[in-house]
Amino acid sequence: MSNYNETQISGQAWQRCNQVVIENNKGQTPVIRFDEEKIIQMEDGSHISRHLGNLAINYDASKVIELRDLTTGEPTGKTVTYEDAYVLLYSAYLSEALARDIANTPTVLQTQE
Repeated sequence: MSNYNETQISGQAWQRCNQVVIENNKGQTPVIRFDEEKIIQMEDGSHISRHLGNLAINYDASKVIELRDLTTGEPTGKTVTYEDAYVLLYSAYLSEALARDIANTPTVLQTQE
């Protein structure tokens, strides 16, 4: 029996992290979860994504992260720690939260008498 509308395809496939979740519950060691997917890109530019699962690790401030070039994936020769990443994300959160709070603060108009 033939497959209805069957076509031959060609393209590329790769694995990537499509979401990072940090569970930062009070009184517990934070957990960092990297959600992974497989992308299949067809010759015509369309793509299919499939969830592959999660990679979850407990936060360890002293653990070293080898930095990689975004375009090549090759090591840059530089490293940071998970603490450095935590400080960066904490600072990014506070920066955005404070900007939001300022934007939501009502302005008081003064009238002249």
